[in-house]
Amino acid sequence: MEIIETDNQFEDFLAHYTSKDKAFVDAVPTNQHLHPRRSGVSFVVVRSGKREALFPISHNDASEINPKKLLKLNTGVRKFAYDKKRVLHLVPFQNLVDCKLMFWFKHNRPPSFDFGSPPFEQKNIYRPIMRLAERSQNRIDRCEEILNRSGDLVEKRPFRKYNKTVTESLFRVERNGMYADSEAFSEIFGKDLTDSEGLSYSNYNVYTQTGRPSNAYKGVNYAALEQKEREVFESRFDGGKLLSVDYDAFHLRIVSSIMGYDAPEGSFHEHLAKLYFGEDIDEEDYKEAKKFTFQFIYNPRGIPDELLQLEFFQGVKDLTEKIWKAYKEHGVIQTGKYHRQISGSKIDNFNPAKAFNYLLQATETEIICGQMSRLLDYLSDKNSCIALYLYDSVLIDYDPSGEAEIGKIKSIMETGDLTVDLEMGDRFSNLEEIHIDE
Repeated sequence: MEIIETDNQFEDFLAHYTSKDKAFVDAVPTNQHLHPRRSGVSFVVVRSGKREALFPISHNDASEINPKKLLKLNTGVRKFAYDKKRVLHLVPFQNLVDCKLMFWFKHNRPPSFDFGSPPFEQKNIYRPIMRLAERSQNRIDRCEEILNRSGDLVEKRPFRKYNKTVTESLFRVERNGMYADSEAFSEIFGKDLTDSEGLSYSNYNVYTQTGRPSNAYKGVNYAALEQKEREVFESRFDGGKLLSVDYDAFHLRIVSSIMGYDAPEGSFHEHLAKLYFGEDIDEEDYKEAKKFTFQFIYNPRGIPDELLQLEFFQGVKDLTEKIWKAYKEHGVIQTGKYHRQISGSKIDNFNPAKAFNYLLQATETEIICGQMSRLLDYLSDKNSCIALYLYDSVLIDYDPSGEAEIGKIKSIMETGDLTVDLEMGDRFSNLEEIHIDE
């Protein structure tokens, strides 16, 4: 392995690198105990053809190069990384392909390679650089192995959409962080994960069986915060607010779109409640209807005969049977937006209800990440930012004095039959419904 410490060494390797069509990269943080967003980069390893180079940025064992030089590697060369999000937090590489994602596409689970971890008390910058580089080489070896076995995925649309739209959207949300008072954070969670600006960072894991990302970091489950935990989070801006953009009856509308059901413009749950109980319904009827709907939407085979008289539930039953029939014929089910194929043979006790629910949750992820990507682009030159993604909603840290328009945010997130509700408040635990003139 070459250690690049001079301009001449860098230019020589760059000339070799740009002559190839692909490379493998890994980035190592200065402090592996922090979220990579909070850590600096210690060094980067690049494998290009038969050459392998280490670029020291911040480490005691080597002369350091200017990290801006690494941007020269952002040429048309396609780069492969074992964990794309992790690398992007440390180095803004372009044209980066996620090898863990590639493995997940093939096997519907993440790879289980164990690269080991250094002793807790020692930061990376104090450990021997070549010992750390061995771990980088191991990650790159695994990347090459995955690419050799699954490289056909790289050019296919489903993988390209996930690699670009899903993975990069989740990375962009992660790097924004969520603002919290550090003392309150420590009191509630028993640890302080905030940085000097009061921001804590989450970690989305897209490599789940269902395709719905989980989101936890160091014991804090950002995807399922309890009410008292939500009290910690507020806006980072003076006079700022937290704005929740929540899809109305998200799963019901996704199912309706797939099966061609004419979804209502207003509340879907109210629409179904009136079908159950008649036009004159009260709040208790609404709550009972919502409970009733969810009881059977996720268990289509258990829908009682009286509900099958309704077009919606007969459609759900027919759709479940159609999905299962396709699985029996082809051995896979296919998601509704990006057409990712999910193999039931990789899932324990795969059955019609699971097939229906896996397709639903994966399609949910594809839709919201697609809309979220557009919203991230809109907010990219504004103060307001997406602080959290929660399956059927996004939480925006909103700066009222900035240029972001709530009406524009709403219109970006809505698509087709999908409508959103808006809530706003000073804290995540205290959001109230708002309406805007359009």
